[in-house]
Amino acid sequence: MQETFDAFSEELSNAQSLIYTAYRNLILGSADIASNVQEVFRAAHTLASSSAMVGLSKTSELMKALEQLTTRPSSIHYLPAFHGLLNEVLIYLNSLLENIKQKKLEEGEEALEILAGIKFLQRIGGKVARKYRIHVMFEESYELKNIRAFMVLKELRDHVQFVTLNPDLTKNQNANLNNGMELEVISNRDAKTLHDIISGVLEVVGVKIMIEMRKSPATYYIGGYALSDQDMRVTEFVT
Repeated sequence: MQETFDAFSEELSNAQSLIYTAYRNLILGSADIASNVQEVFRAAHTLASSSAMVGLSKTSELMKALEQLTTRPSSIHYLPAFHGLLNEVLIYLNSLLENIKQKKLEEGEEALEILAGIKFLQRIGGKVARKYRIHVMFEESYELKNIRAFMVLKELRDHVQFVTLNPDLTKNQNANLNNGMELEVISNRDAKTLHDIISGVLEVVGVKIMIEMRKSPATYYIGGYALSDQDMRVTEFVT
């Protein structure tokens, strides 16, 4: 039993260290969001099973929920609420370590409060989006540019909320696209998904996607995509 106790203590300490490092990187604005989220996932995965083995059922349930929340990177991990959640988890894990130092294997009721916070973030996860600026380049032929631009808007329609189009094809279908098309959109899809959608349109020869950084409002709660005037114009244009 002592060996199990010692092994859990070591795993708990290591997991806390992993989560702290990831938390610190996220707070400081590390560009590598995916790897930091993956570290949290690894720590939660380990603790979910080891805490169950020593009878800490609330802690195990909490870690399973955190594991699910960090299975893959998403817009939700940019939210200050997620960073605050990690801070609460760290405080909780520290209290467990202090109990273990005193030879007590006890878990606090705050585990259930943190669990409720995780479930809330899971519920709103699909409604959290980021703002992107997208530059699309087309083939040389002028006659085909407008057709391909039309197809880009049609393919993106189900995945983004349109903020601005430049040039705005919904107002001028024969716009000059020699320098490509600039889109400003809000989406809960990741940048790679949007890049793949646009690249799949025939004769698109270049796609650059820029994400609004945290210096300006970067994350939005879109509540099911309230359509803007621009969205409605695009829908009429591509239908």
